[in-house]
Amino acid sequence: MNRIEQLADRPEIPPAGDRVPFTHMIPLDEIISESLQVGKASKKVKVLYDILIKAFEQELKILLDLPLTEIASVDTRVAEGIGKVRKGELQISPGFDGQYGQVHIFKNVAEFPLAIQKEQRTSSESSQPGLF
Repeated sequence: MNRIEQLADRPEIPPAGDRVPFTHMIPLDEIISESLQVGKASKKVKVLYDILIKAFEQELKILLDLPLTEIASVDTRVAEGIGKVRKGELQISPGFDGQYGQVHIFKNVAEFPLAIQKEQRTSSESSQPGLF
């Protein structure tokens, strides 16, 4: 490590005023997936993604600029997820030993939008033991 530091031509992390500004982003389909608690490749995610893109035209516009109230007019769960991403309210689990790290928007079930919690309670109450 000493040799690397000798060859370095600048400090490890430039001061905040000297570096180019950046924004952390999560792809829209991943936000939708976590908001709906379904897989990223599911049909629900694809349909909602297409609806959002058709309504607002660009993914970056949706993720960065569009007011959350406009997004909420299509889906409040996704709007809440995008709001949390914009604020940086993420749970990041680092990777290890060949495992990728994971980023979660909602830390636990209590944080999932209320509509999701109601759906989960309804589906678990309606299922009968011993049946698929």
